Amino acid sequence: MPSLIAHTATGVALVEVLPGTERLGGRARRALIAAALTMAPDLDFVPQLLTGRRYHHGFSHSLLFTLGVALLAALVAGWLRPGSGRAIGLLTLLLYGSHLVLDALSVGGPGIEVLWPFWDEPWKLPITFFPPVHYSRGLLDPSHLIFLGFESAYAGLVLGLVWWVRRRGGAGLASAGSQQGR
Repeated sequence: MPSLIAHTATGVALVEVLPGTERLGGRARRALIAAALTMAPDLDFVPQLLTGRRYHHGFSHSLLFTLGVALLAALVAGWLRPGSGRAIGLLTLLLYGSHLVLDALSVGGPGIEVLWPFWDEPWKLPITFFPPVHYSRGLLDPSHLIFLGFESAYAGLVLGLVWWVRRRGGAGLASAGSQQGR
């Protein structure tokens, strides 16, 4: 399954190209928001560590839970800053949902319970992209170098593409949306 590297790079790329995200603050703040939302599904490790029961890739990796998180974010944002709920809810849906897509593209692991609670069978996309990582071999196993190299190359490619698009298009896609409204 993809790690913090691929999930965060995908989230940062999204907040850099989606229109209107510049209202979230500077690049560092947008990157922190992207990292938090793209990694949030993996918080299912906490109850797993506390109870010893397997929760990873379960309910927190489902479409229903993703929609619930996006709805909660929209409600809180709309309450704190009226008029911002829809945009924050959609952004949350895209960032949190990107985690599910990347996990479903992984060679390793059983898959994710995308249709929980209606169907609890793990599911993967028919096309795999991310190589497996073998956590059971320990943190410093040499096989992790392939995984880390692949994820680093993916992150470099995704973020390099964003940089190239922004450089070619002037201010980039995110600010293009706000400039059109002027």
